[in-house]
Formats: sequence, structure tokens, C-alpha cells
Amino acid sequence: MGIPTVTDRVIQQAISQVLTPVFDLAFSDSSFGFRPKRGGQQSVQQVHRLIKAGNRFAVDVYLSKFFDRVNHDPRIALKLKINEVKICVAKSSECEYLGFSFRSGYIKWSEKTLERFKERVRRLTNRNWGVSMHYQLFKLSQYLRGWINYFGIANGYQRCLDLDHWIRRRVRMAYWRQWRKPRTKVRSLLKLGVHVRTAVACGISSKGPWRSSKTPGIQQALSLAFLKSEGLASLRDGWIKLHHSQ
Repeated sequence: MGIPTVTDRVIQQAISQVLTPVFDLAFSDSSFGFRPKRGGQQSVQQVHRLIKAGNRFAVDVYLSKFFDRVNHDPRIALKLKINEVKICVAKSSECEYLGFSFRSGYIKWSEKTLERFKERVRRLTNRNWGVSMHYQLFKLSQYLRGWINYFGIANGYQRCLDLDHWIRRRVRMAYWRQWRKPRTKVRSLLKLGVHVRTAVACGISSKGPWRSSKTPGIQQALSLAFLKSEGLASLRDGWIKLHHSQ
């Protein structure tokens, strides 16, 4: 599985354009890998349709080291070994598939998916990153857009609102940490339109960054409108775009 050169890619694409129309028609309707206009999202939606049709149990199977073990000789190409550690038979509501779960007739994010998402956001808003807020927001928004473009097919509007609220608080905390000194904090709040008395009270407060991020003065200065103007992406906006683009 080496990385192809530019010449290899051109040849592979030329072969694909000729062979795909011939062989694609013979592929299973449940095959979604490396096929035109098919991918992970379409496979998740098909699983959802099968569950809604009344299929309540699923066999969760992983092939063990497929590309290491598969013999490319057509005569024995189907001699695959199942990864017995990762196989199970369970109710569909208990299974996870490509980061999604299926409960009460809806596609939802699995708990592992949410945990990984939050951990990544924590790293991108970490105090020890040592980069400007402009760059921090750029990288954070880049991740948020990519994440919701894939996981946005789930029924997660309310969850998007909750996560957006949490993300904005993390960003406010990052600003507050970066301003560091009380004088810098007061000066920055005044510059963003906060009343002098409120700005001073926030600046000299003994509250930690997380608690401070919820105070009215900081929320006023680093408002939703301000954070959007600085380029912070919104999961809610991405979800709406995916579900109501037409």
C-alpha cells in the first residue's frame, strides 16, 4: 500500500474511468467503499433505513488485517479472516457504526464520537498552545466545519446548540488566559465596549478563567456576533446548511 506517484495517479484514474462503468453495476448495493458518489455517510443512512424497516439485530464484523492478509490472486481472493475480538451480535440500538449510533429511530452521535470531539476542542483551545487567537480560531473553525460536514447527517440540532455554547465558553476562556494581566484584561474589555466599572470588576476578579468566561462583562465583550466576526464557525449553522440547503 505505497503512496502512488503523480504518474501512477494519472494512470490509475484513466483505468478507473474505463473500468468503473463496467464493474460498478455488478457491485452489491451495500458496498460503499471507493465507489462514485458513495461513502461513509451514505452507508450510515442505509443502516438507518434497514433499522427503520424492522431489523432489530446487527452482526458487527471487522476483517482482520485485510490489506496484509488478502491474496490478490482472484482464485483465493475471498479467503478473509474475521477479527474475532471485534465481532459481536447485538441489538441495533447497542451498536456503533462509523461514529454513529441508532436509537429511537434516529441517527445519533455515539458517546465515543462526542468524547473525541470534546477532547479535540479542548486541545485546540488549550492555554499551552502558544499561538495567536486569530490562528487558534482559524484551526478550531477548520476542525468544526470538517466535523459537522461528516457528522451533520445525525439528528443533532439541539446537541449542536449545546456544543456551540460550550465551545464559545472555551474560546472566551482562551481569550481571558491570553490577556493574562489585570491591566491588559481591563484595557481589552474597555476596547470591546464594556462599561469601565464592569471591566475593572472583571479584570481584578479572583475567579479562574473557566468561571470568568461566564461573567456578563466577558460575555458582552466576546459576544456571539464578535466571535463570528473573528471567524468562529458554528455547528448549528453547519447542521442547518446540511439539512435545509434546499
